[in-house]
Amino acid sequence: MKKLLAMTIAATLATSATATSLSDSVTEALASHPDLQAARAGANAAQSDIDVAKGSLRPRLDLNAGIGKEWTRSPGTGQDKVKLTRKELGVNLIWAIYSPTERGEVARRMGISESTAASLADVEQQVVLAAAEAYTNLWRTEQQLEIATRSRAAHETLVDQIGRRVENGVSTESELVQAQGRLALALSNQTAALANLQDARANYHRVVGVIPEQNVTQPAMQWTRPANLDAAVDRAFANHPVIAEGQADVREAMGQLKSSDALNLPTFTVELGANRNEDIAGVEGKNRNEFAMLRMNWNLYAGGANSASERASESRLEQAKHLLNDAQREVVDATHQAWNAYNSTNQQLNYLSRYVEAAAQSREAYAQQFTINRRSLLEVLDAEVELFDARAAQVNAQADNIVADHQLAASQGDLIRVLGLRQ
Repeated sequence: MKKLLAMTIAATLATSATATSLSDSVTEALASHPDLQAARAGANAAQSDIDVAKGSLRPRLDLNAGIGKEWTRSPGTGQDKVKLTRKELGVNLIWAIYSPTERGEVARRMGISESTAASLADVEQQVVLAAAEAYTNLWRTEQQLEIATRSRAAHETLVDQIGRRVENGVSTESELVQAQGRLALALSNQTAALANLQDARANYHRVVGVIPEQNVTQPAMQWTRPANLDAAVDRAFANHPVIAEGQADVREAMGQLKSSDALNLPTFTVELGANRNEDIAGVEGKNRNEFAMLRMNWNLYAGGANSASERASESRLEQAKHLLNDAQREVVDATHQAWNAYNSTNQQLNYLSRYVEAAAQSREAYAQQFTINRRSLLEVLDAEVELFDARAAQVNAQADNIVADHQLAASQGDLIRVLGLRQ
């Protein structure tokens, strides 16, 4: 059983892997994560949509041509039916010099683009945070496996020691059975730790897109953290992309309302054209004309559609404002949670460091005292388990502290910058 477990651990750690550091991990995730690729494509599309809307405010030049049969009966033909081959050729330039509806549409598209860009920034940050957490959990599970392996080795040594004591008549068979039972528990803990490591490696591959190497280093960040919770909330309000996205959505809704209001206003266009036609309207010969027109179009009634559009736009603006308020609350909540988690795990680490030191000293003392029959085997076994639990709790707290630090930076909208990936 122990040989099979050792082979499984070796196979897991020997899997073909890519060199891994926290910086490498988040860089790879930024380059290849599908959610991020989709968000980038959406941002590019939204930016192009602005150019589409602006195009309606620029001059439009059309060339038209046609040829076909025409049958005409009119006063010009003496009411006779005349059949001619009609030929048309013309060029038209149309420029909407005053079109408030189109200007409102440009404003709306700009709001959408800003919202999409902010959404992209949020997706980038979430991908980086997920990669950082996947890396940290990989480090956590590797450390837990190492602790479990050391605990198993210590129990194996103790079983060997008790076996020799039984042979020498110093210990009883029941003590040997008890020690062997604890060794089985240590092997079970090692198996569970290996399974957790395999899950962490699979999760890392899902988030980052590559298989990690073994023995990753403990992640650490050097950055200027907020002085207090109020400063953290203020920074989050000023910098978090989710809030920027909500603000852009409000501007989009305002652009939509501007377009709806403009439906009640006239539009003015300049139209220039020239035609070179032949054999039209039953009259043989060439027909040429040029024109320059200023045209106005003012919709006076559209069956109530304009008023309904205005009411709908007002409601959408109200909706966007409420969603912005909800986003602000979510950011505040995330900042509070990250701040509290980071500070509480800092305090836990101070206590757990002393706990691990005390447990190690107790285990060593109990082992020495057991050899001179001043401690029972049960006390030695319990001391070994307590040291295992203390070390595992310390590693968990260290990993939780690192994750909370990443989450705190993310709540400020600063995680990518803090990791040195962007100025």
